[in-house]
Amino acid sequence: MFKPKILTIWSDYSKEQFLKDMMSAAIVTVISIPLSIAFSVSQGVSPEIGLYVSIIASFILAVFGGSHVQIGGPGAVYIVVAASIIANYGIDALIISTIIAGVLLILLGVFRLGSLIKFLPYPIMIGFMSAIAVTVFTSQFRNFLGLQVTGVPSNFIARWGFYLSNLHRLDPLTFAVGLLGLAILIFWPKVTKKVPGPLIALLVTTTIVQVFNLPIATIGSQFNDITLRLPQIQIPDLSVNNLLAYADHAFTIAFLCVVGSLMTAVAADNLIGKKHDSNTELIAQGISNIIVGFFGFIPSAGVPTRTMANVESGGRTPMAALMHSIMLLCALVFLLPLMRLIPMVTLAAMLIMAAYGMSEWRTFKRLLSAPRGDALVLIVTFVLTVTVELSVAVITGMLLSSLIFIRRMSNAMHIEDSSESKDLPEEIRVYDVHGPLFFGDTDRFLDAISVNEDKVKVVILRLRDVGSMDSTALRTINILHEKCRLNDKSLVLSETTDGPYHAMKKIGMIQQLKKENICRDFEDAVKIALKKIEQLPA
Repeated sequence: MFKPKILTIWSDYSKEQFLKDMMSAAIVTVISIPLSIAFSVSQGVSPEIGLYVSIIASFILAVFGGSHVQIGGPGAVYIVVAASIIANYGIDALIISTIIAGVLLILLGVFRLGSLIKFLPYPIMIGFMSAIAVTVFTSQFRNFLGLQVTGVPSNFIARWGFYLSNLHRLDPLTFAVGLLGLAILIFWPKVTKKVPGPLIALLVTTTIVQVFNLPIATIGSQFNDITLRLPQIQIPDLSVNNLLAYADHAFTIAFLCVVGSLMTAVAADNLIGKKHDSNTELIAQGISNIIVGFFGFIPSAGVPTRTMANVESGGRTPMAALMHSIMLLCALVFLLPLMRLIPMVTLAAMLIMAAYGMSEWRTFKRLLSAPRGDALVLIVTFVLTVTVELSVAVITGMLLSSLIFIRRMSNAMHIEDSSESKDLPEEIRVYDVHGPLFFGDTDRFLDAISVNEDKVKVVILRLRDVGSMDSTALRTINILHEKCRLNDKSLVLSETTDGPYHAMKKIGMIQQLKKENICRDFEDAVKIALKKIEQLPA
C-alpha cells in the first residue's frame, strides 16, 4: 500500500525534533551544493542542473517517499551511464531514458516488487558498485591533474594508457590545488564533524585561486551560460521508436536507482532503528525522475553521502528533506554568482572522495577470500562493468550466480540407502532423500536409486527432509514410478512434506501414483510395503 512516511510522523512530532531536522537540513544543504554541482559537471551538463535536481528530488522524496531520512539528488551511480548516453546519443536521449526509468520505478512500486532487491547476490552489488567507483575516479583523473589534453578515449583501458602517456602535460598548480582540496576532505573530519569538509575544501581552494589569481579552470570559465532561470517544462519526442531505442538505457538507470536508493535506505534504517517501505520509496523515486525528465534534467536517486549526513546530524523525519529542499532553493537564488568561482579541480577532488566512499574496497577485499564461486561472480561483474557496460555485467553476473547456485543446491541434495538400519525384509529398499530436489539433481537422483535388483520388490522414498520440489523433480519421481512398474516393483512415498504434496496434488500425481502409496508416516509406508510383499505370488 502506498503510504508516504511523512503521513505517519505527526502523532509524536515535537518542537525538539523540528529543530533537529532543521539543523540537519542546513548541514546537508552545505554538503549538497558542491556535490550537486560536481555530479552535474561530471555528467556533461550545466552546474546549476544538479542543484535543481536536488531540490526537486528531495522535495518529492520528503512528500511521497517511503524512508524517514532519504535525501535525493543526482548521484555518483549515474555519472558513467549518464555521461555515456549524452556523449553517444545527446541530452534528449538521457531525458527520454530518465522518464522511462521513472515509469518503470513506479510500476515496480505499484506491483510491490521493491523487495526483489534482496534476490540480487551481494557479490554482484559490490562488484558493480566498486567498478562504478573506479570508473568515476578515472573520469576525474584528467581534471584532478589538470592535463591539457583532448581526444580522451572512452574505453577504460585505452583511457588509462592515454593518461599515463600524457602525464608530462599535467598542470602543477591545478594538481597542487587538487591535492590540497583532497587533503582537506580526508583530514578535516578528524578535526571536527560539525562543519562539513566539502564546505571547507570549497572555501579554501576557491579563496586561494581567486586571491592569487591562479590560472586554474573554474565553473565560470568552463560554463559561460550559467544563469538563474525558472526551469521550463520540455516535452521530448516520446515516439515509439525513441522509447524502444532507449529502453535499455532506461532499464540501466532504473536498476541503478533501485540498488542505490534501497541500499541507502536500508543502511539508514539500521542507524535510526526504523524501517522504510521499499515500494513506496520506488514510487517516489519514479515520480522524481519523471518530473526531472520533463524539466530536461539528469536522473535522481537517493544519495548515500547526504542521507548519512542527515542521519548523523539528527534528522529523523521527512521534514529534514523538505527543509533541505527549501534551503537549497534559497542558496541557488542568492549564491549562484559565487558558485562561478569554484575551481573545477575542487569538484574533481570531491568526486574522487565520493568514488572512494562507494568503492566498498574493504568488502571487495574480503569477498576475494569468499568461496570461489562468489569471488568469481565479484571479479566478473567488476571487470565487465569497467570494460563493457553495466547491463552486460549484471546479466552475466546473475547467470553465473544462478549456475553456481544450481551447483551448490545439487551438492546439497544427497540420498542415503538406510534399508539395513530398518531391520526390514530384503525385498524392501528404503532411501532417505535429504535436501531440496530440483532440475539440477535429476540424473543423480535416478542413478542413486536401484530398481534393477531382482530381490527388491518395494522402494520406499523418505521425503521428510525435502522441503521443496520443482516440476522437473516431480517428473523425475514419475519416471522412477514408471521404472518400478516396468520392473514389477512398487514405489511408496513416505513423509511427504506439505509443499511437495500439494504440488503433486495440483498436477494429478496423487491419482497417478495412487493415494495409498503416498504416506505421511514411515510406519504406514512400511505396513503398505509389507502388504505388497505378502500379495506377491509364491
